[in-house]
Amino acid sequence: MRKNVNCKEYDIRKGRETGYFFMGFAVLRDDLHLLEGGEGVIIDWIQAFYKDTGTARTIIDLLEHRYKVALIPTNISLRAKYWGNYLTKREKVSNLDDFVKYLWNCSEDIINYYNIAYDVSGYDKIYEEDAETIYLRLLYDY
Repeated sequence: MRKNVNCKEYDIRKGRETGYFFMGFAVLRDDLHLLEGGEGVIIDWIQAFYKDTGTARTIIDLLEHRYKVALIPTNISLRAKYWGNYLTKREKVSNLDDFVKYLWNCSEDIINYYNIAYDVSGYDKIYEEDAETIYLRLLYDY
């Protein structure tokens, strides 16, 4: 931990007192506890404060396990390689057709699929398609 870079003196002190350190956060819908599981859920933003520690991956694993959902980021432009590997390894998604099927399978209702299909961006960096083609394919499938 580096003071004034990752956290403030207050954070370090509170961490020592409580035994917990603030390592990162994820922004997503606030009604996960109402879902029955098996749905795809958009991650609006995820950030880990420590590089090369796997913190973001741990946050994702914990949320997916706890709520039985599949997390899908809206924008993978910054970490396209990570999300490409994530989809290939965890969900057996290796091309755009697989990705479309993955969205359909993890979206229990049509509206949720539409919202995911409308929001995702940056996936052209892992599939041999341009951003407009992916966008149109997803909405066409809807």
